[in-house]
Amino acid sequence: MSDRRRQDLIDYSNEIAGRETGRMKRFVLDSDESSLAGKERKERRSRDALSRLQLLLANDAIYAERHAEALSMLGNYGAAAESAISDVERESSRAREALQNAQDGASRLPDGRLVFQDQDGTALLSTGERVPDLEAQSIEWRDGAVTFERYCKMKRGVDEAELRLLELRRYQVDVLGPARERLTDPEDPPDFDEIDDILEEIRIGAPEEVTSRIPNKAAPAPAPDDSVVPKL
Repeated sequence: MSDRRRQDLIDYSNEIAGRETGRMKRFVLDSDESSLAGKERKERRSRDALSRLQLLLANDAIYAERHAEALSMLGNYGAAAESAISDVERESSRAREALQNAQDGASRLPDGRLVFQDQDGTALLSTGERVPDLEAQSIEWRDGAVTFERYCKMKRGVDEAELRLLELRRYQVDVLGPARERLTDPEDPPDFDEIDDILEEIRIGAPEEVTSRIPNKAAPAPAPDDSVVPKL
């Protein structure tokens, strides 16, 4: 077969299949495209361009409804997590500022180490270690300095806020992120059972600061046992 004949066959196959190659059409005319066969080819190309998820949503009303409910729940928990993170970040910022002020107003040993008095008047380092009596006698106690107990409480507040932020961000990354990826996977959409599993993980994994912000904690009802993703 000559090179020309071979190229003609290739072009003809591409035009019949409706594939764009950048070459000028020579076999299928525009008038053919407006014919019934041409319309069918256009519709087939349009269907081929849709993802499996899009086809499911377009052709299975029950699945589409369930999928929409799942995305809505994911959105609610995602918004609640963002709100919680924003609030805890503000709390953390205030706690760190207060701790810094307490440190700035505390007395210090000659070597620069922070020193506080507990409720009994005992001189303690910030670590809780007792300052030797001889060394404690030379400390110039500053007015308005917080007690050792108050300092420890402020430090715990900073640490707890950081732990709460860490928990919320882990929930975002380890639970909500994968859930969003699965629910929006274009070529491997989850079936009803997996959607139920995803929603259960979202609920169970949510920190209290997230669930307390959900206006309606009721999740979508589980799908019937005989509900499956149609084979495409």
